[in-house]
Amino acid sequence: MRHQSLTHSNWGIKFQHAQGIYMGISSNKVEVLKAKYAHKQSIGKLVTSTNVFYDSELWTLKSSHIGSIMLDGKDSNYAELVLVRVDGRQRLVRYWYRVGGTDYAKKWQVKLYQGVEHFLSSTQYAYVNALSIDYLDGEQAKIKADRKLDLWMSQYATGLLRVLQ
Repeated sequence: MRHQSLTHSNWGIKFQHAQGIYMGISSNKVEVLKAKYAHKQSIGKLVTSTNVFYDSELWTLKSSHIGSIMLDGKDSNYAELVLVRVDGRQRLVRYWYRVGGTDYAKKWQVKLYQGVEHFLSSTQYAYVNALSIDYLDGEQAKIKADRKLDLWMSQYATGLLRVLQ
């Protein structure tokens, strides 16, 4: 699947002061973001209130949950957000953090394991990976969007994990 680079996201994801950042969109309209943070850097942190997964002035959180999928040969957790806009558009966002080769969906886990990795390992970086896709209102449209993200994650997430290494 071909990817095109982006300079900004359609859903307002923002990760500031990253050591590296990649944003793109696939031919089937899955938007991707990956940001890299050092465990100890002078400006910026991976988990902070200024790093957001959507623009809250444009989107409202409709629901959220934790899901799981096989990535890179391991069972990996991700957080999933369902967003809605005033015009009725909806957006599915999935994200996960990778610290020391393990994936986490919860921010407190990331903070804890970044500290552990800093002292016990040679791993110097942690990452956030996020996917998003627009869909029309309705359960069938949501199911179709879920399937597109499942397919993308099963086929291409391993490649995304290697970006910015």
